[in-house]
This record gives sequence, C-alpha cells and structure tokens, in this order.
Amino acid sequence: MAESKPSFTSLEELLRAQPSTDASVAATDLAGADTNKQWTTWAKKAKATISSVILTPLVAANGALLVTQLDDVAALPVDQNAAALVVIYAALLHNQRQHAEGLRTLIPRVAALVRAADADTLRRVPDQVVDLAKRLAAAISLVPAAAVVHPLVNLARKFALPDSITAVHVYALHACLLSHNFKAVLPILSTDKTTTQKPINIKDVLLYHYLGGMVYTALKRYTEACELFSFNMIAPGRGVSQIQVESYKKWALVSLLATGRVPKPPKTDSDMFANVILHHARVYKDLATAFDTGSLAQFQAIMDASHTAATLRADGNYGLARQALDALARHKVQALTTTFLTLAVADLAVLADVPDVERMVAGMIADKQVRAVIRQEPVGSAAMVQFLDDEHAFDDDATHADVAARIEKVVKAAAAVRGINEAMALTGSKASGRGGSFGVSERDMAMQAALLNSYDDMDVGYLDDPMEVL
Repeated sequence: MAESKPSFTSLEELLRAQPSTDASVAATDLAGADTNKQWTTWAKKAKATISSVILTPLVAANGALLVTQLDDVAALPVDQNAAALVVIYAALLHNQRQHAEGLRTLIPRVAALVRAADADTLRRVPDQVVDLAKRLAAAISLVPAAAVVHPLVNLARKFALPDSITAVHVYALHACLLSHNFKAVLPILSTDKTTTQKPINIKDVLLYHYLGGMVYTALKRYTEACELFSFNMIAPGRGVSQIQVESYKKWALVSLLATGRVPKPPKTDSDMFANVILHHARVYKDLATAFDTGSLAQFQAIMDASHTAATLRADGNYGLARQALDALARHKVQALTTTFLTLAVADLAVLADVPDVERMVAGMIADKQVRAVIRQEPVGSAAMVQFLDDEHAFDDDATHADVAARIEKVVKAAAAVRGINEAMALTGSKASGRGGSFGVSERDMAMQAALLNSYDDMDVGYLDDPMEVL
C-alpha cells in the first residue's frame, strides 16, 4: 500500500517538514504569522526565507521545477497562507524566468491564488503583491499571453481600492498591450482614479495614463484616449518627463481622429511644458497646422517629408499619422454635409479631393459618421449622395444631459489631478525613487528606450500597415 502524502495547513508546517536546520529556524521565525502580526515585517522575513530555504527543495539542480514538491505548496489553504504564497510564487517566477516549461507549470497556480486570495490580505503585503505582478508580467514573452493577462488583471482589480492607481495596474496594462488583448484591461480603466495606492512612484502614475490611452487608441475610443493622455500634460511638477512628451505626441494625433482638430494643450502651472513641446514635438504641431488647412496634399507632403517620416517612425507614430490623413478626408466630407443636401459622387470627389469617395462615404455611413444614402436611379445614371438631417436636435434632453456629463467629467478630471498630486506629495521623496513630484528623471529616459523596443510595430488592424506605438 502506497504511503499517504503528508498534508500541510501552513507554511510553518511545510518548513518543519524540510530536513534542514535553516528551515526549522525559518519556521520558528514565521510561526503563527496571521492577520494579528505585523505583516510588512513578516513579509520581509518571508522573502529572505523563501530565497534561502523554500526554493532549494522545489528546484532541481538543472533549474527545472520539481512538480511533486510544488504541489505541497499549492495545496496550502489559501485563506491561511495567501501572503506566504504571494512571496513563494514571486520568487519561483523569478527563478523560472528563463524556463518556459516551469512558467507554464507555475502560472495556473498563481492564477488560482489570485482568484482565491482575500483582498484585505493582499493589501497587507503590498510590496510583495507588486513584485508578484512584475514577475508575472515578465513571463509574457515565454508563455501564452492570455495565461498572464487574466491573472494580472484580476490581481489589479482585487488589490486596488476602487479609486486608486497602483503599480499592478501598470503591469496589467503593459501585458495587455504586448499581447494585443486590449479589451481584457477595460475593467481597470472604466473607473475614475482620484488617488494612488502604495507602493507607487511618479513613473507608475504617468505610465498608467499613457498606457491606458494607448489601449483606448487601439480600440478606437479616441475621446477616452485623449482624456488619459491629457492628464499627463497637466500633471504638475518642476520638470517635464519624457513620458509626458510622448503623451503629448499621441494626444495631438489622436485628437485629430477624435475631433478633427488639435485643441490648445491644457493649461499647466508653468511655461516649461510648452517650451519642451515646441523643441521636442515640432513635427506634431506642423501636422496639426496642415490638418487645419484642409489640404490632403499638404498634410501628406509634410507627413512623408524625410525628416517628419523619420521622426514619426522613431516615435512609433507613423501609423497614427496615416490614420489622421484618412480622418482629414472624412472630415472634409462631413463639412460638405452642412452645405449640400445632394451631390453627385463625381462632384463630391472633386470638392473633397478624395478619389475613391463613394467607398469612403459608404464606410462613413456604416460607422455612423454621416447620415446619408447613396442612390443610383435609374440604373446606369450617375451615383448621387443624399445627406440627411441629423435625427437628434441640439436642444433635446439627450444633448443637455451630454453637456452636463461632459462638464462633470472635466470637474472630476481636475479633482483627480489635484488628488493624485497630493497623494504623491504625501509619500515624500526617497532615494528609492518612490514619491516626489512629477518631473524629469533619468529613470524615465531609460524607460522610454525600453518601451520603444517593447511596443513598436503593434498591429491593431487599422490599416494595411500596422499602427506603431511607443
């Protein structure tokens, strides 16, 4: 008869079962760790214990995971050991970061932990939760994206307070962008964020809005994308971060897609941002000026000029500029609806300066960008476009409600900037880089180079050429 396998109910018991003096000492150190203990102190001890004791019996000499021993860990009751399991799995993910097979074994166990763990318990070991998210996000290059994205999104939703930005949000957004799984992260973005949750730094806050804006751009939700990008443009501080500059570039192009124009940048507390933009984003101001002229030829000439094209490609924004060119053509057709009720397709092509205008109008009708019908009666006669009146009057209840909602959103956005800045100021400046005010840093510049490599040439299916994103 096979010997029954021992069952452990706590990390302490599992440690005492290991034939090691260090494990026994560690068990004593961690004995009785529960909600009545000082969780942060315990978690720091646990991390050192995991590195020196727990990993030894779980990882073979060749670096492979020992699944049978891992099952002992996975079998620990989550309600009593969630914090310990967070530390263990973060250490194992880091240990197996170059072993796809080990990651494929670990990640379903991590996903199960995230589903079962209590939110309050996770919030008592915040640094360890962020470390787990970091290790999980790093695995996306070696395992199926969905296996990483969903646990990360679930972890972010469970760990974060409803109105807070966390570093876990950033890792979840990062993973969704790399995997092109944009819709999975929408639950994170759908709630207004008015404060931050430790541990977090300035870069995390800026990246949350920048990456969130990229997700909305990929989903063609341009208005929401502009709102997130614009947050970074009004974030107060003593300097201007590279992330803020990149947010402006995206905002300028996405504004053309959302509204057909680039509005004046939001007001900031200093002239520094405007001066930096004038120096580092001149190309985008030139494109906006060309768009305002209404000339497709002029916009395309500037876009394809060698210096502009090289800049757009280096920034990962050439695909967005191509979409802006298409948006300009559609904008010109929309402008004609205020002047004409009926136009021959051939005349419309001349006035709008769009060769294949019939196909464009058909697409605009399908996208509900214009109310029109294309007629060809009798058969064989010239095709005509009939523009229809807007079915919604501008003085109806729906319009008033929409205006009120927009005003409320602006007020909330201003409050969010103040609240987040106050929350960051309260953390104080530390050598670790967490805390302080929004400003320039070498960390941001290094991050920029890394993101360019991560996100370039992301195909979201807008055009024949992929949209390139930072």
